[in-house]
Amino acid sequence: MVVVAGFANLALATTVGAAQHWPLLTNVSLGTGTQIDAVDFVSPSLGYAIASNSYEGSSKRVTEPYYLVSTTDQGTRWRLGPRVPLPPNIAAGPYRVPFVDFVSPSIGYVGEQQGVGGDLQVTSDAGARWAKLRAPGVEEAFAVAGATAAVVTSLCHRAGEPTCPAQLSLFHAGSLTPYASHPLPRPAPAGQSSLYPALTALGPATFVFVDAQRFGRPSTILETTNGGAAWRQIPDPCGKVQVNQLLAESSSRWLLACWQDEGMSQGPGGLWRTLNSGVNWSSIRDTAHAGPGLTNVGVDSSVLFYSNDHRIIYGTVFSPAGGLEYSVDGGRRWTFEPDPDMNDGGAAESLAPFGSSGAVLVELHGVLFRTRNGTSWSALPGLVPGRYRGDPVCRAGTVSLSQVGRVRDLGGWKESLEFTNNSDHACYLYGAPEIQMVAGPARRTVGWPSPYTGSYGTVTKYVTLSAKGGRATVKLQFFAPGTRPPSGCDQTSVTGLTVTFGPGSVFSVRLPKAVTLCRQGWSVQSLQVK
Repeated sequence: MVVVAGFANLALATTVGAAQHWPLLTNVSLGTGTQIDAVDFVSPSLGYAIASNSYEGSSKRVTEPYYLVSTTDQGTRWRLGPRVPLPPNIAAGPYRVPFVDFVSPSIGYVGEQQGVGGDLQVTSDAGARWAKLRAPGVEEAFAVAGATAAVVTSLCHRAGEPTCPAQLSLFHAGSLTPYASHPLPRPAPAGQSSLYPALTALGPATFVFVDAQRFGRPSTILETTNGGAAWRQIPDPCGKVQVNQLLAESSSRWLLACWQDEGMSQGPGGLWRTLNSGVNWSSIRDTAHAGPGLTNVGVDSSVLFYSNDHRIIYGTVFSPAGGLEYSVDGGRRWTFEPDPDMNDGGAAESLAPFGSSGAVLVELHGVLFRTRNGTSWSALPGLVPGRYRGDPVCRAGTVSLSQVGRVRDLGGWKESLEFTNNSDHACYLYGAPEIQMVAGPARRTVGWPSPYTGSYGTVTKYVTLSAKGGRATVKLQFFAPGTRPPSGCDQTSVTGLTVTFGPGSVFSVRLPKAVTLCRQGWSVQSLQVK
């Protein structure tokens, strides 16, 4: 986010110094489901995030608190800070991803997912103390522009009202009380809406608000250039297809994404651009109807993000296919990121840009992906392994691995990987490991690593291997391509596997016989360690 001028350098130095004394966030700091849920960057290196124990156990009645964490190396390592006063997360599937937004190294805001109501909390000392933002009514939409925070709230006084008066309140960075508050000229729909309201900040006094839309009617788009004292209504080119998002490149150049979900993230959508603050709109992608698995922004339900230099538009796709896509030509053509790990099957993901063209993507299971150039992505290392019930993570130096029970299956094969602890102290393995096919003595990677599998609440079960002989097993399956590879495919001799449970817990195993595969034609899947 934009760093507040004047005190940025001093605040950065003091805040980074304080955060360096926070303990490292490990895979067990908050429980066996410790993960990052949402990220925001203040500078090209300093970032904050919300962490929780999102997948501890399998009971949906279990609740877990949120914590503030920080990074100074673009997400490679994280440090655990104070607890954040948000309503506890329901374990076994956090589809409501909280948001975090820091306007300086010390001043930041956190809240529940936008559009679901609830309180906004603000800190002026990097999370040491939090206080509720004193906005009238119930918060619906939030945005920041430099040192100004803005909140749109609904002001219903009785349950069951079809519409509510709404109000825009403006706050100086870190302040609890608004310095200005003005009503919106039109009431907003009350109760559960089909799409969340959206507030886009174009400047300290310029905002665009899109109301909480319902199916079958045009959306109300309002702009103010004087902090809410006066508003103008902007024509909605989406028609009866709801506005999904308004994204601003500048005060006058905007993108408008339309989307109407007709079930399983299928339905009509389109993408529009204006160069004159909504006076005129031109179609970038004509309204089309998305079918199962179609992944193109404008015809899928996606959340769009600009890179900080506005050269790249990212889209985190909520269709059944999931994934990430990006455009480098203003939204006309899109590239789908094919990494299978970037796939949550329609679940929520968040993306945080940093620097000019860098970004970190947070997927549902807490796996982080990073790009520094906007187009090539790689998975960040997992959280540093901590001690589980007093025992360290198992490492290849003291734990041996063997393959057992290989049989042919569905055109591929399945087998088990058996881990034996040879040391005089217990150790543990956690989760379903990542399996990567490799070739040659340099262990050159072949194809994609295995994706996460298993149901929520089980993928993070930990297994302790007792000293001097304790064992655990991981089931493994290789899948052949669905169709015969073309004769000119890039054939590669796979000679082994790497099995990764986390940083410092990486095992290598040679196949008893090299297997020649089409380079991208085969995939591999691991199941829960037992």
